[in-house]
Amino acid sequence: ITVNGTVSQLDAAPKIIDDRTLVPLRAVSESLGCTVEWSGDTNTVSIHRNFGQYEVKTEFISKTVALESGTVLMTIECTYPLVEPRVNSAFYDSINKEYLAEAENYISAIESEQTENAKLLYEAQGADYRPMSFSLTYDVTLNSNNMLSITLNDYQNANGAHPNTSCKSRTFQMQKNTELSLSEILGHETDEAALMIHDAFCDYFEKNSV
Repeated sequence: ITVNGTVSQLDAAPKIIDDRTLVPLRAVSESLGCTVEWSGDTNTVSIHRNFGQYEVKTEFISKTVALESGTVLMTIECTYPLVEPRVNSAFYDSINKEYLAEAENYISAIESEQTENAKLLYEAQGADYRPMSFSLTYDVTLNSNNMLSITLNDYQNANGAHPNTSCKSRTFQMQKNTELSLSEILGHETDEAALMIHDAFCDYFEKNSV
């Protein structure tokens, strides 16, 4: 593989299988500036590309809930951000601890809330049962001008009519070591900011309704 004029030897050669070209994932991903994480527990590869002013790495934790027989009831996976400190600041540590706690609490809450439901569903469906799937991921939506905005995406498939996804965002002014409220981000008082958001959502649904 040649990256910016530098040639290096791959551990494995690319292959063509069924007219598809397969390449070594880690070598190609890292050559594009991505971080590659491997979870042996779930045989999952997580790829995250850092960009912008602050370096944000990806951490991963997961849990599989199963019966004593080994039947898997659910998988719970979390990728969460780790902001690399640029200075010795307790603010960075507090952000990272909060996101770690959020991931740990997510796994604990899902296991507590859904295990009994999964058992009942398995008893009713037997061999047709499909393991429930829950995942918490994140996106860096702003990373410039000393501003860092991170959105958590909560995907839950509890074998209902359809999966559910919810999002939660936080925005930080890194130079001032503070988290911004929505009214501070929009530059308006709380009530006016809430009205702006309401109007924006109504406009979006009106333009995108099916």
